[in-house]
Amino acid sequence: MMALLLLAAGLQELPPQRLGRGDCALVLWEQATRQRVAMVARSGAEAPTMRLKIDGTETRLPVQSGTTAGEPVMGFTPTAGFAGGAVQASHDIVIDVGPGGRTAAVRSGVLTVRLADGTDLVMPVAGLIGCG
Repeated sequence: MMALLLLAAGLQELPPQRLGRGDCALVLWEQATRQRVAMVARSGAEAPTMRLKIDGTETRLPVQSGTTAGEPVMGFTPTAGFAGGAVQASHDIVIDVGPGGRTAAVRSGVLTVRLADGTDLVMPVAGLIGCG
């Protein structure tokens, strides 16, 4: 059911993404279908950017000032908001750090996306954090 809602609303699975050396990413997938629905990437000291695929186009949303909360894990906060153009997105996730602190898992969370037409999508997510 969730997959049908995502398709109907225009949110599609992200294709595999490559990370540059030293870049890190938080990849989120919808729990029921395991489709990659969002990736938050950061490179060095640059602010994180969320990637979504909406109606066949990959969209990049910069993090919004004042929307992050929680203790950062590998440069990513449990709560963050992103916006670009008429699209807004946010995540509120629980992050578990892996052995040695080089990886982390998103045990549970929620991704919220507001599309340009005002449609709100709220979905349960899980994920991983890793660096290239």
